[in-house]
Amino acid sequence: MKETESKVKKTRYLIYARISDMGGRTAEETSIPMQIEQCKAYVENIGGEVVKTYQDEGWSGGNLKRPGMQKILESLDNGSDEWDCLIVFKMDRLSRSLMDSFNLFEKLYRKN
Repeated sequence: MKETESKVKKTRYLIYARISDMGGRTAEETSIPMQIEQCKAYVENIGGEVVKTYQDEGWSGGNLKRPGMQKILESLDNGSDEWDCLIVFKMDRLSRSLMDSFNLFEKLYRKN
């Protein structure tokens, strides 16, 4: 490695995707694969690295009691250092509850 080159640590991203049973306008616009692909494209564009993906298909955003979201919360509670940043296609994919969103943001803030 040359002296002028430096090793820059890539930010590691965890993608979270969710769609409820109610779905969206059309399956193509809000599908889990579309959400994940959009997030991957963004992360790649900014030079990051996707290290994990969690999804909750068919789960309401009315609360955080979803399998994928529970894994994220466990990771935050356990102080896991597997990922640096959480990314979602749209904020309402995290939660439709303002209080749940606030509590999740607080945990994410403490992580970093």
